[in-house]
Amino acid sequence: MHLAVFAVSRSPDKIAFLEEHKERVVPVSATRDGYLADVRARISVMPFLFQDGDLQRFASRVTTFLEGKQGFVILLDGDGFQDLESSYCEAAICVRGDFGLKGPKDRSANAFQSTLASGLRAFSVISSRFDDYKYQKILLLPVKNFHFDAWDELCDHVCRSERDRNFQRIVQEKLSKLLERQSPKRYEKGRRERERFHFDERDLYFQHGHEHHAHPDTKSPPHTVKCIMNADWRFGRTFDRQRHFNVSGERPVGGFSATFWDCHGREELIERNDKLDLFTNSFWT
Repeated sequence: MHLAVFAVSRSPDKIAFLEEHKERVVPVSATRDGYLADVRARISVMPFLFQDGDLQRFASRVTTFLEGKQGFVILLDGDGFQDLESSYCEAAICVRGDFGLKGPKDRSANAFQSTLASGLRAFSVISSRFDDYKYQKILLLPVKNFHFDAWDELCDHVCRSERDRNFQRIVQEKLSKLLERQSPKRYEKGRRERERFHFDERDLYFQHGHEHHAHPDTKSPPHTVKCIMNADWRFGRTFDRQRHFNVSGERPVGGFSATFWDCHGREELIERNDKLDLFTNSFWT
């Protein structure tokens, strides 16, 4: 695996320092033979000088740098990056900290390494679960369209840019609750009776399908950076964009009627006689 780490700051001095030393700022304690030890990921650091109105330029740099990468972490130097966090918190692991380097004579990377280590720990926690399919299909659920407290709490915890020492414990606690939130459909007989679905508080049943007959639209109508990134990335890992969730009601006939948020954050009432194809980024067909 190849992990891209974006180091975002508004300070030209800090970015210049990181450009000069980016091959040596990864903490030795976090790696083994040059790889992130827990998940065997090779790390590449990309410093980025961020200024007001730079969201589109950052998006272009991200698109280019993420080619061939499977992991995605964003480190933020202090506050003032709300728009960037909002656009990327579901796609990447975002961590806010202090890059240090308070002046031209400060040549210590200790503060930056502390922020980086926090991001790497969070990435390792999520990535190791992502490699286990029983957890992966939970982590890929559409953020605002699966209604269950443990899911909302998990997303809030992972998307939060301030990390704490309980990150791994809380992630596993919420995933365990979501694993329990699986069941076959009571009203279906025969072969499908053995299939287990994730079901939410509206009694909508979510099955991570194996079909590749559709894909999330990211061109027309014009989609935002968030729509596009969330079509390929979730919590720092890339995934198969063509796989989607089949959403259906509990009964085999009669369909369902429910409101869903689309990938632009608009709520819409959907009525279906059978099922809805719902992608991780909340695009549907």
